[in-house]
Amino acid sequence: MDAKYLMPLLKCPFDNHISPYVSAINQHVVEWACEFDLPQDAAEVGRIDATKVGSLAARTAPRASLHALEFLADWQVWLFLFDDKYSDESATGADLARLSRLITAFMLVLDNGSEASDPAIRFSVALGDLMDRLAAMATDAQASRFVSAVRGYFLAQFWEAAHRADDRPADLAEYAAMRRHSGAVPTCMALIDVADGFELSTADHCRPDVRAVTDIAVNVTC
Repeated sequence: MDAKYLMPLLKCPFDNHISPYVSAINQHVVEWACEFDLPQDAAEVGRIDATKVGSLAARTAPRASLHALEFLADWQVWLFLFDDKYSDESATGADLARLSRLITAFMLVLDNGSEASDPAIRFSVALGDLMDRLAAMATDAQASRFVSAVRGYFLAQFWEAAHRADDRPADLAEYAAMRRHSGAVPTCMALIDVADGFELSTADHCRPDVRAVTDIAVNVTC
């Protein structure tokens, strides 16, 4: 761990834009998280407010509508709070059996929306709200891409939990393959065209150059 690594210089060819709805989105995302009782206490509410999750959504999709930005920001805060509660060094973070029961509940919601939500699991109820809203604003193909990316994220939770349970780090090749999924960035990439009000065709989405530049963007973000 004594080795020193220099980050490469990354140049972005795009102008720095942010949505004019940024203030409203920052307020909304805190209210949405509290509506579903996702924060554990007042301190976490304050931390969400200070983090300005809405600003991330507002920079990710600066041309999106207010409605679309609300959805994007709500999904991002769901991820952040889920990670704090169930991943890392939490009680569930190294317990594969406990994690399996939780993820199973979420998988049912991914496939069936809010009607499959478990009222005893507040993150399940919040995910149901998100899936119902996605169904109303996305095509079937777009929703399918998002669900596929979220499944990859949940699979990566098992990968992380297994390494914690074994107290063993991943090797470099394994880490490079799985980090992009555990970081959940592909789930947000899958929402780009949804948030901006257009649909990338399946043919374009599957082009090798599009997949390659998407992977590059995900890796840089992670």
